[in-house]
Amino acid sequence: MHKVLVFPRGTNPYQDLLYRRPALRDQFAIRYLDINRYTFPLLPLLLLLQRMRGVRVFHIHWPSFAITMPVPFRRHLSYWFVRLCLWSIAASGMRVVWTVHNITPHNTETADDLDIARRLSRLAATKIVHSTSTISEMERLGLQTEGCVMIPHGNYDEVYPNVVSR
Repeated sequence: MHKVLVFPRGTNPYQDLLYRRPALRDQFAIRYLDINRYTFPLLPLLLLLQRMRGVRVFHIHWPSFAITMPVPFRRHLSYWFVRLCLWSIAASGMRVVWTVHNITPHNTETADDLDIARRLSRLAATKIVHSTSTISEMERLGLQTEGCVMIPHGNYDEVYPNVVSR
C-alpha cells in the first residue's frame, strides 16, 4: 500500500469523494498534513518524519502556504515563504502530485503567484488536470505540462441535493 501525504485538508467535499473511491482506497493510505501558522516553521522536520514513516507521495491540492496574518509586506514575505516550503517538499525526496484546481489562486496570495505556480509545475512529477483547456492555459502561462494527466472532475451527487430539473 502506498502512503500519501495530502495538503491542505480542504473543506470542499472533493477530497473525500476522491479518496473514497475503491480504486484509490485499496491502493493508497491517505494522511493529511496538519499544519498551522505555528507549526509551519517545522515543515522540513515534519516532512522528514513523514518520509521516515514510509510516505513517498506528497499530493498538493492548493499550494496554500501563504502568510495570512496582516503583517507589512505580507505578499512579499509569502512569496519567499512559499518558495521555502516548496524547497522543503523537494528536499524531502517525496514524489509530488499537484491537482491543478486553479493555476493561480482566486485571490492574490503572494507577490508573484504565477512564479509560484511555475515552480510548483516543475516540482510536481504528476499534475492532475480536469480538462484539456487547463493544459493549454498552463502552456500559455509558461508552466511545465510534462506529467499532466487528465481526470475529469467528479460530481457532487452524494453530497448536495439535486434539485435542478432538466
